Amino acid sequence: MIEERIKQLQTIAYDKLKLKEYEFCYIGGLSLEYYGIRNANDIDLCLTQDAYRRVEKLGIIKGVKTSFYGVMRCDAGDNVEITLNNYNIMGISDAEIIENKEYHIKTNNLKFIRPEFVYTTKLLAKKSNNNAQRDITSIVNYFRDSKDNFDYNLVKSLYKTAKHEILKKRIKYAKNYILKYLKKPDIEKHYNAIIKSQFIYNVYPTEKFLTRQMDKYRHFQAYDVIVRYGFAKEFLEKGLNKESYWAKLYSKMQTKRGNGAKDHTFSRYIPLIESFKDGYDYDSYITIAKNGYLIDDGSHRVALCLLFNVPYVSLKEAKKHFDTRNYGIKWFENNNFSNEEIKSIVQLKEQIFMEKGIYFPVILWGSVTQYVNTICNENIKKYGEIISTKKFTIDDDSKFRKTVFDIYSSDDIARWKVEKKLEYLKPYPKEFTVVYVEIHEPKFRKKTMNNHDISTVVEKMKKEIRDIYKGKIDNYFYDIVVHMCDNYAQNRIVNSVLKEVKNG
Repeated sequence: MIEERIKQLQTIAYDKLKLKEYEFCYIGGLSLEYYGIRNANDIDLCLTQDAYRRVEKLGIIKGVKTSFYGVMRCDAGDNVEITLNNYNIMGISDAEIIENKEYHIKTNNLKFIRPEFVYTTKLLAKKSNNNAQRDITSIVNYFRDSKDNFDYNLVKSLYKTAKHEILKKRIKYAKNYILKYLKKPDIEKHYNAIIKSQFIYNVYPTEKFLTRQMDKYRHFQAYDVIVRYGFAKEFLEKGLNKESYWAKLYSKMQTKRGNGAKDHTFSRYIPLIESFKDGYDYDSYITIAKNGYLIDDGSHRVALCLLFNVPYVSLKEAKKHFDTRNYGIKWFENNNFSNEEIKSIVQLKEQIFMEKGIYFPVILWGSVTQYVNTICNENIKKYGEIISTKKFTIDDDSKFRKTVFDIYSSDDIARWKVEKKLEYLKPYPKEFTVVYVEIHEPKFRKKTMNNHDISTVVEKMKKEIRDIYKGKIDNYFYDIVVHMCDNYAQNRIVNSVLKEVKNG
């Protein structure tokens, strides 16, 4: 990218829009222009929420258009367009693009989105779009002959997520269209025709689907999925050994189940495991009961979706009624599994729930260290089951500061707010306590600004803890008492941060 263009983009960001370096990233065709692949037709950039609100107040936004997929395009004049939620369809927020170094290139105090995002956008465009095909070819040719890295695994992940989200949007649109324009007797017939012709089934987040496998007492009833996961993981790491720990557990469980379990011996399951290396077949739907529970079909595929990090499962509701499936701990106890075997299965379930972000980390800052036990017993336990508690102490100022920023990187909070939190936390010990809690019914809603999931139970818990303890500490600032993530995806980011934290 030539120096004159760099100066123009710096002027737009810092002089016209009054932005700070950590508030924006240039996106779209400018990524290709950065590499010299082609010149951008216009100037697109994404902003943090706070930055966008501030730009709005400048009075330079001339118009806003919202697409079918929730993308907001804001005309800022002079061929400049602020684009919000552009990559939400790929599961990546504007804040993540701006904050995560893996998603942008930084040069001359400017950030440009990585070309993998542009490439994925072009792949999702209609085949008849000649411009998209041209860009795809140009990107492939450039990186084939260049020393610059191009991450095809990132493209694969973005593309899969986007296809799932697009599918969900079209399902919702089809339902609304049918309900609005067709007479009641025709609704079922036409909707079923759409389903059949488009191979459209209900797609549901894998982690959410797993957490629905509970009885009315909130006891987990899919430990058979956990055993299948354990065997598949062992097989991928070590190959088939029928005398290995998880192979024997899997074989024992299948024998005890009976009633068709012989259809899923090693010879049937192993080819299914191997097939997942090429991706999940969404046309191979999993049949579920009307209450959302697994029946005897699909638990192998659910296990593999978890193991291969497939974000969604495709489901189809059975027409007849099924009782809640009964593969809880009681089933294993009644079928002569030893205490050691049951303990291993439960531990693997907890490991999976932790890795998938199903357990919510409640971070209690050093300002309330003395109240941790009370908060756990009187507040957190009201909302879920406490899984574990761990205290972190970081003596080094710079390491503590970095850890706090890394924790908040999963959120779309403005950087200055984190700076303020750190300032108000200075009088307190550089420590925090993480309490992992299993919220059985998080009750997610969609966040208005970015359409991401946010647990209403988490919102309620945080508010309760803050309201009680903000009056018990000196010099309170919103919020130096507690931090929690909105959803499972954010939980996973925080978990990865906490793995790297060392006490002392």
